[in-house]
Amino acid sequence: MAKLQVRSLSGESKMLNDKTLNDIRGRLRGQVVVPGDSNYDEVRQIWNAMIDRRPSIIMRCTGTADVLQALQ
Repeated sequence: MAKLQVRSLSGESKMLNDKTLNDIRGRLRGQVVVPGDSNYDEVRQIWNAMIDRRPSIIMRCTGTADVLQALQ
């Protein structure tokens, strides 16, 4: 079982296991991408190529409900 370390906006660090990550994916209509996913490098790129960040989790929200779930 893989674990993924994430940090909240407040700076709190947490470990997510596969079950928790699958629960998150199940609650969002949009896409959830993490390092190791085949499209991670493509999704993490932003318009300014000078910035090279590697977020622990990317939530591509498709609406207000997804945004609310992502913030939780």
